[in-house]
Amino acid sequence: MSSSNLKPEFVQKKLKGRIKGDVSAEEITRYFYSTDASVYRIMPTAVVYPKDKEDVKTVIKFANKHGISIHPRGAGSGLGGACLGPGIILAFRRYMNEIINIDTANDTTTVQPGVICGNLNTELAKIGKIVYVDNSSENYASIGGMIGTNSSGAHAVKYGYMADFVQELIVILSNGEEIHARPVEIGSEEYNEIISKDTLEAKLYKSTVAMVDNPDAQSLIAQHWPKVKMNVSGYNLKDVIKDNIIDLSRLFLGSEGTLGLVVEAKIKFIPKPKQMTLIVMDFDSLAKSGRAVDLLVNQVGVAAIEQLGKSVLEIAVGMNPALKEFIPEGVDNILYVEFDDEDPAVRADKVKKSRALIIDQEKLASDMRFSDDPVEQASLWKVRKDAVPLLQKVREPRRIMAFVEDQTVPLEQLGNYMVHLREEVFPKYGLKAAIYGHAAKGLVHTRPFVNTKDANDLELIKKVADEVNTYVIGIGGAISGEHNDGLDRVNYIKQMYGEEVYSKFREIKNLYDPAVTFNPDNKITDKEDLLISNLRFGAEYSVIQGLKKNLVWDDKWGFEEVIESCHGCGKCTVDLRPQRDCPIYRAKKETTGELASPRARANLMRGIISGQLDYSVLRTKEARQVLEDCAGCMMCNIDCPSGVNIPKVMFDAKIMHYGGSKYPFIGKIPKGHYFAGNYETVAKVGSTFSPLSNIGLWGPNKYLMQIFGGVHRKANFPNFTRNTFQKWFTKHAKKNPAPTNPTKKVAIFHGCFANYTENRDIAVAHVQVLEKNGIKVVVPKEQNCCGMPLLSNGLGHVAQKKGENNAKIFAEYVKQGYDVVTQCSSCYATLKDELHETLVGNEESELVRDNTYLFTDYILKLRDEGKLNTDFEGNMKNGLRLGYHEPCHLISSGKKGTSFKMLQSLGTVDVEALKTECCGQLGSWAFKSKNYKYGQIIAERSLYPEAKREDIDALVTDCPTCKLQLLNVDKEIYHPTQILRDAYGLDRS
Repeated sequence: MSSSNLKPEFVQKKLKGRIKGDVSAEEITRYFYSTDASVYRIMPTAVVYPKDKEDVKTVIKFANKHGISIHPRGAGSGLGGACLGPGIILAFRRYMNEIINIDTANDTTTVQPGVICGNLNTELAKIGKIVYVDNSSENYASIGGMIGTNSSGAHAVKYGYMADFVQELIVILSNGEEIHARPVEIGSEEYNEIISKDTLEAKLYKSTVAMVDNPDAQSLIAQHWPKVKMNVSGYNLKDVIKDNIIDLSRLFLGSEGTLGLVVEAKIKFIPKPKQMTLIVMDFDSLAKSGRAVDLLVNQVGVAAIEQLGKSVLEIAVGMNPALKEFIPEGVDNILYVEFDDEDPAVRADKVKKSRALIIDQEKLASDMRFSDDPVEQASLWKVRKDAVPLLQKVREPRRIMAFVEDQTVPLEQLGNYMVHLREEVFPKYGLKAAIYGHAAKGLVHTRPFVNTKDANDLELIKKVADEVNTYVIGIGGAISGEHNDGLDRVNYIKQMYGEEVYSKFREIKNLYDPAVTFNPDNKITDKEDLLISNLRFGAEYSVIQGLKKNLVWDDKWGFEEVIESCHGCGKCTVDLRPQRDCPIYRAKKETTGELASPRARANLMRGIISGQLDYSVLRTKEARQVLEDCAGCMMCNIDCPSGVNIPKVMFDAKIMHYGGSKYPFIGKIPKGHYFAGNYETVAKVGSTFSPLSNIGLWGPNKYLMQIFGGVHRKANFPNFTRNTFQKWFTKHAKKNPAPTNPTKKVAIFHGCFANYTENRDIAVAHVQVLEKNGIKVVVPKEQNCCGMPLLSNGLGHVAQKKGENNAKIFAEYVKQGYDVVTQCSSCYATLKDELHETLVGNEESELVRDNTYLFTDYILKLRDEGKLNTDFEGNMKNGLRLGYHEPCHLISSGKKGTSFKMLQSLGTVDVEALKTECCGQLGSWAFKSKNYKYGQIIAERSLYPEAKREDIDALVTDCPTCKLQLLNVDKEIYHPTQILRDAYGLDRS
């Protein structure tokens, strides 16, 4: 079945009025869903977001009528491309994401397929429970996808995989029937009732029993099944019937959506392990560590063992030399061994037994370290936690590719297998590869470095896959132990199981899905070389020439390379509190969903640079929405495994979209963007005509602002002041001459809010504190807006000019021995990152970057140098308990915790770091009429609840726009400069 005869618009027209969910035929949306976390790209005909199982049934009936395939999709975090296809993408995450119930009496939960596992476990953690599948992507992987792959993770050796937690499934079959897949005794009254009906369900039960429940079939299956516990390849004929019990859920688990569509799952949960002991063992060879794994699993008993090979260590140290101090000299590979037994005495005994067995008796490991302390364990884990993500950040034409990364071998063969890979396979083909994995279950994640754009490398990929899979099959291993078959392993299923078992798989597929509606070419296919077909970056991929970039980009790793670095893992769609990630995606996940994610932004621009999407697409409202849903908060840039600077890409893309136009009346830049982006100009005018200009910020006049300025009437704005900070400082400097022998010299970058509005006192306090410490202070008059509002609103050309001016001015002061200090977190982030890396990129901007400090960090620097005046006499806000909210830009610029640390260092101030996410203001983003409600949704997640707590008397933040959002909480709001000024007992000036 294919979609070749149907147009997207036809599918949308026919389904739109028949389902409660959404249907999209837009080219951009379809392009976003043409990729996932794999290396593949297949353009679908349409994307459907079902709201309930009736919608699913309707789509299935439509597909059967018109001969179009269906491809179920959860979070798109799979590595095999199993959710991709040319037909209808059935995207469950947007709407079918309900945790229906949590049954504490029976330790089960019932959920819809779009529920994210990490979110479910967050809820279960409240009662001390967990669904301990523990796959590495659980924080952004959907339950439906995990059922489709029969997912598992590092702790599977003890806790099993998804099949060990799933008890029952509600599945929609290929004819639209709904069935309840659960254990049923063959021959029982329940079974006889099922098979007595004239239904597809009855046929499935009878035919499955006939096919599997006989001695010949059982003997055949046992003979050809891999000799490993962890195997998710093919269809699970081995477990569908056991002890006269048939459980069809065992077939749907791991079937990658090829047999039926899961719409509900009943899953058991277990007590969450409370304590853990970690052992770190060093080895000088893979053979020895492989032998150690076998002994530890079978003679000691472990919860998990992670292995990190020499190649990973070398790559990691090469990219981050600081990791070298955590790796003992001469180490070839490392094992991380976990014990999570509840009794500490049992864990202690296992530690002793491990040392005696692995070091003293067998002499396999050269050293061993262990810890029961979570803080110390974090230090021991550092190499493993930091090293693997660094693999995605290698900036070379050959990059890691997951195509022989899921093979599982018998534990007694683990060492031989790893040696075979490292010393024979990869040297033979001249490839570098990273070797690591979940060693306790015999699973090795091998990531060769290849260039899929190179036809020669494509041939190498095929040869390596053939050789590795043949070797694994030959020693009784499985081609997939965790991630399932997908498109990269489907051609090896027959080789692993043999023709007879594979024919039974085909028979199962024909029985359950006779029209091949569900995910064709997954599990069963007659096509060849799917491993190297439909690649996102194949030999035919190219980048269009002449695309004008506007910002500063590296010559070797520039605009195109940054975009292509996004491998689509979906980590940027994490929605766990109080993590931040992309706040706009979180606010819009049930309206625009994937289109609001950072991953979508990378997809859009990849389509543009490759010509797969016409450049004119940038002018569409859909593209505009994707661009505008990036406010430049930088949160996605922090944890991105591939290190993709999506905000910077969006800054340039917005210039492309708006054509570099400066004024709204040209008809390209929306009025709200001009007002918000050019706040410096607006503030100058407002300041000049204040207090008259402030009338526009009051009552009914706000409606006029919304109509003519595109700014929401409920948005908070500070009143303008005619007596700007610059004017104040000019007068102040005349009355207070600078010290003749200053301890330091500082040039203050004040920012627009502190200069032109009632927030002036923040900058005044900044000056007072520095002068209290004997520092000479200057405030350059010619300084401009830092440029962040301009960048975020598509006015990058203007931002560049202002950036060049700022770099020139402040570089001159730096040359004279001045430090540049700003009290605004967004201004700091811009001066520290965007000024040089994005806007200017010359020696002056580099000089400013290297000598710029955040106010609170500068205070801590003075303290560490013994130059801070600690004569704190003030009343510290009359003993108020302060709640500190940390701005996103402070975190993104590497200063997480700095301001809170400074406040705590005062000694007498009572301050708590609030458990807040993004405030929701996002600089100027939430000012705009269409964004305001989403800003409030974000704020309601954590900011407002935390800030409104009765035990918090007043609030503190470094960010002026965070302060505007906090104005909706009826409490006093301070800046750290003001708190420190009070600590010194200084009066407001």
